[in-house]
Amino acid sequence: MARSTSDRWIDMEEIGGGAYGVVFRARDRQHDNRVVALKRLRVQASDEGMPLNTIREIAILRRLVGFEHPNVVSLLDVCCSRRNDHEIRIGLLLVFEHVEMDLETFISNASANGGVSLENCRHISRQLLSGLDFLHSQVLRIADFGLARLYTPETTLTQVVVTLWYRAPEILLHISYHSAVDLWGAGCIIAEIFNGEPLFQGDREIAQLREILKILGVPQENDWPANTNVSRDSFENVPRKSMAEIVPRAPPYAQQLIKELLEFSFEKRPTAAAALKGPWFQHIGATIPEPQNSSSISTVEAPNNSSSSQNPDNSSNNSQNTCDASESTNQGSTTSSSRPTSTLIGSTRTRQSSETTTDELSVKRSRANT
Repeated sequence: MARSTSDRWIDMEEIGGGAYGVVFRARDRQHDNRVVALKRLRVQASDEGMPLNTIREIAILRRLVGFEHPNVVSLLDVCCSRRNDHEIRIGLLLVFEHVEMDLETFISNASANGGVSLENCRHISRQLLSGLDFLHSQVLRIADFGLARLYTPETTLTQVVVTLWYRAPEILLHISYHSAVDLWGAGCIIAEIFNGEPLFQGDREIAQLREILKILGVPQENDWPANTNVSRDSFENVPRKSMAEIVPRAPPYAQQLIKELLEFSFEKRPTAAAALKGPWFQHIGATIPEPQNSSSISTVEAPNNSSSSQNPDNSSNNSQNTCDASESTNQGSTTSSSRPTSTLIGSTRTRQSSETTTDELSVKRSRANT
């Protein structure tokens, strides 16, 4: 049953939650009952006031509002109140545009029909990288907006970032890192779209690192960072699996992209802008043949907004990504539908570990018809 949270918003249902708060689907009574995502943050006040990471999140989201990038979620409003119970707390509401589905649900639904179609894999991957390229071009590093930082090449970043299954090796090794961590996360997500499940599924940091090395192999000694307390010799020296074993459904160009994004050494990963220029995205409208035994789910509209207009080539490097998707089919071929839906990509696996975070890195639906 809906309940009023203020004179303006009416909660409809809880749609997500995590360490930083709860997200509700709600109606905005001041704007023709439009549906919004209402994020209630759990903010503990202190003598210094509101926590720095909360202020940082709001400042960055507000900074992005004016750009209206088709692959970045829009912050619509911010409301703040103060209440006393046993402790002084700050009631903070972040109001976002509502998107209809998260990527985990999208992948799960597609699994019943043979997995996400190869064409959809490509379009979603392109939109994910387009959103990252835009954010990085605006001098922003993002793992999720709750822990995002304004970024320069000299910035030193903190360790408490990224849902565990998507953490880059440099974070797991507790060494300094920069925006390349986002490209690692993108590689994990793209592999998950193809495979239907996360690629690396550790239950704590050291186990996550072992999962990575079990699949990608232990890197050469000159690729192992010198400024970590974790010894390379602590891990079994297993051979690297081939990309055909890691993402068997992916076509060769997609396998190459994932391989580049999942480079153990962050200096070797491409920027989002460079990844978008790769051969897999060069003919975005071209048809990708489906495996004969694979049923397809919907086709995604190619976005009219190219990354080159808002995503400079010199940009440097988990949540909400959305794309237009048509109704799924079971005919073995992809067809467009007149009814678009939205898919949210971000910190999709929030139930795994107490270390994880669940805020929204978002890529909105491509506005192909505008």
